[in-house]
Amino acid sequence: MILYFSATGNSKYVAERIAKATNDECIFILDIMKDEKCFLSIKENENVGIVSPTYAWGCPSVIIDFLNKVSFSGKKKSYFYYIATYGTTPGNNGYLADKNLSQNTGIKFYAFFSVKMPDTWTPIFDLSNKETVAVINKNAEPQIDEIIQKIQQKSSGNFMRNKLPKFVAPSYKPYYENMRKTKHFTVDDSCIGCRLCEKMG
Repeated sequence: MILYFSATGNSKYVAERIAKATNDECIFILDIMKDEKCFLSIKENENVGIVSPTYAWGCPSVIIDFLNKVSFSGKKKSYFYYIATYGTTPGNNGYLADKNLSQNTGIKFYAFFSVKMPDTWTPIFDLSNKETVAVINKNAEPQIDEIIQKIQQKSSGNFMRNKLPKFVAPSYKPYYENMRKTKHFTVDDSCIGCRLCEKMG
């Protein structure tokens, strides 16, 4: 079972790519959260992966809410792992996810992974150079292949690249709360009204 949240498609791609290789079911986290109980049943020895983007060096609020709400049954001997997609650094994404899941369920992740993808925070990062984006996407493929291999081997440990020290974690929340304010986003005359950004968000 692979649970994912994705706003622009990066984490969805990683989740689906791994699910295909490991023959796992891929589930969008927001679909699970429509149920107030947020309950998931796990088969014996089933792998459980969570794939999330990195927002401001940490977890998106959706992931924090999910990890504090979800409950599992039949979790004995299940291999839990966490994957963060990121543009510059996964920051403390894994640490914060582990902290919230553990506090809610008592479950700890066995392994942490990261995949560098194009940074889609468009107020700062430019995605107009298609060649640069293509190179980043191409370089992500061997990273995903390595993760698949480690999942199949049920490897344990923190395999995240470019992560930040834990003491940086407290600075994440105020920065994230300011960053997610909608005043940063505007629409001009070039908007065609396709509403794709609304659907992806």
